[in-house]
Amino acid sequence: MTFTTFAQLQAAVANSSKTWEERIAKSSLTTKAVGIWGDTWTSTGNPTAGVTPNSAAGAVTTNTTVGALNYSIVRNPDAADNRYLLSFGVAGQGSSNPAVGVNLLVDRLVHSSNLSGTVATAQTVGTPALTRYTTGDGVMMALVCWTATGTTAANVTVTYTNQAGTASRTSPSIALWTGGWGGSTLGPVAGQLQFIPLQAGDSGVRSVQSVTLSASTLTAGSFGVILFKPLVTLFQPGYSSYFETDYAIQTSSLPEIQDSACLSAFVFATSSIAAPLTGIIKTVEG
Repeated sequence: MTFTTFAQLQAAVANSSKTWEERIAKSSLTTKAVGIWGDTWTSTGNPTAGVTPNSAAGAVTTNTTVGALNYSIVRNPDAADNRYLLSFGVAGQGSSNPAVGVNLLVDRLVHSSNLSGTVATAQTVGTPALTRYTTGDGVMMALVCWTATGTTAANVTVTYTNQAGTASRTSPSIALWTGGWGGSTLGPVAGQLQFIPLQAGDSGVRSVQSVTLSASTLTAGSFGVILFKPLVTLFQPGYSSYFETDYAIQTSSLPEIQDSACLSAFVFATSSIAAPLTGIIKTVEG
């Protein structure tokens, strides 16, 4: 079902069996430099911290995967219904513990690990097939640092299959951890993200075949690939306040959350102080 009137949406919101709310209370993230994206997956708190995947190929993640922000609701909507994001809000933590700045809510599709910072040849990844957004259109990819690699300079390229099913596409070469969107001038830390640009003309990723470093970083560490679909972005402009977007009132449409979605949050640091992430996600079925 798709809501065609505001009255239909109001009726659904008033029905407790059609709504769901998750309160997020994640502990401080690993301290990062200003302007660095971080992954909240392994942060303790509510919901329970996720675990690091145990292979380079990785695994599909769903709402039943420990670490999903929507782990407390394991059922999908009734067959005739869809689930939509009703609102998303986060709270600042006071001037002594600054707000994280920008929060990106995503559907985490696949994640992997066990890539080494000391291997300067192609490392096989071979991610499993997507179970949501299966064409790959609009799906993005990022590197995630699970255990710090070295700081010796190296470039990285990723070979992948694009949204049209064309294999052997290659991302532009960028400096590992310091280049591109999410790059840092400091050494990598656990939980750091680096978004990978696509080859010109592509609009998404179906799978990743390999990751290649141009040189050894001199410390193996462990990093992997995340495939994800961005859902909404929430800017947090100040301290000690709660900031929320109500998508029924403040936007022209409700973002749809696909069946079995694994909601996950990426945060953009506006301070090098590690801050907790607290907030509320509300959804509605109809």
